[in-house]
Amino acid sequence: MLSLGRARRPDVRPVLRLILALAVGGAAALWPLPYFILLPGSAIPLDEAVHVEDAYHDEVGTFYLTTVRADRATLIRLAAAAFRPAREIVRMDDLLFPHEDVDHYFSRQQAVMEAAEKEALIVAFRKAGVPIAVENRGALVTGVVPGSPADGVLNAGDVITAVDGVPTPTAEDLLGRLASRDAGTPVRLRILREGRPLERTVRLAPFPGSRGRPGLGLIQPLTAREVRPSLAVTIDLEPIGGPSAGLMLTLALINRLVPGDLTHGHRIAGTGTIDLDGRVGRVGGVSLKVLAAAAAGADVFFVPDDPPEAGRTSNVEEARRTNERFRLGLTIVPVRTVDDALQYLRTAFAPAQAGPAR
Repeated sequence: MLSLGRARRPDVRPVLRLILALAVGGAAALWPLPYFILLPGSAIPLDEAVHVEDAYHDEVGTFYLTTVRADRATLIRLAAAAFRPAREIVRMDDLLFPHEDVDHYFSRQQAVMEAAEKEALIVAFRKAGVPIAVENRGALVTGVVPGSPADGVLNAGDVITAVDGVPTPTAEDLLGRLASRDAGTPVRLRILREGRPLERTVRLAPFPGSRGRPGLGLIQPLTAREVRPSLAVTIDLEPIGGPSAGLMLTLALINRLVPGDLTHGHRIAGTGTIDLDGRVGRVGGVSLKVLAAAAAGADVFFVPDDPPEAGRTSNVEEARRTNERFRLGLTIVPVRTVDDALQYLRTAFAPAQAGPAR
């Protein structure tokens, strides 16, 4: 009699271990790392983004705002970035304030961009001789350091209008009022929260990241401004952050407010912050912005003419090196003020049409 034994099941444990290892490895490869990978962003044509009521439309060329793309690093993205010459890898700690998360960083950068738009608007209207009303309303809170005196007392979006009864119309006024105060000093803050006036008292103290100095614990306060131009203005841009669009927005606005074409048919890109005195300030990611400008077919690139400092490459040197390394053929133009840029535009090409500003 033939005896049939029970068939042995195949051992699937090695297969399961392999699947588990692949799953863990895949998850690890996609897990966010504490780095950003910076890549060339876009060059945004401002003739399509800047609209001014009753404006001149004489331009034949275009002003371009340039950006940097920031991707959160993973193992896969880092491996891919290793084969791309046009990229930078930076630690998140180099961009974020102490105890700031990524979501708040991007939200803060958007607030900085909105402030830069207003500064560009003010400078452009004043340069063009067109009326504009400006009211400084106080210091805008963009964020609060966790564990600081302001934590749980102030919110992002609050506007601090006075300290101990003394008005603080700008962020600089607020910081100046607090600079000489000792730890433990109570300060009475008058604030606007969603339009409602409130008062809060806070005792100054050292906080994480303050290196022992007492303060409120505000993350990059900005001046809250109400701007009322005499002509309606719309700036329609994709969500971008930071202050580096200031110079190019100023030039694009001036080109709409005065007769003639400042571009003279050229594609003119650039980067740089702008302050209310028309000074152009240093920015980051210049090499990547130069590459974005070249990809858009720009002829000229305005770059901040920042003073050299030990251990730091200037914006001008960075732009020139990138232009030469990749043989882009751009004309790199260093500027310290918006007047420098206007002078270049009026003399490097055919003379602009003369005529009074509106």
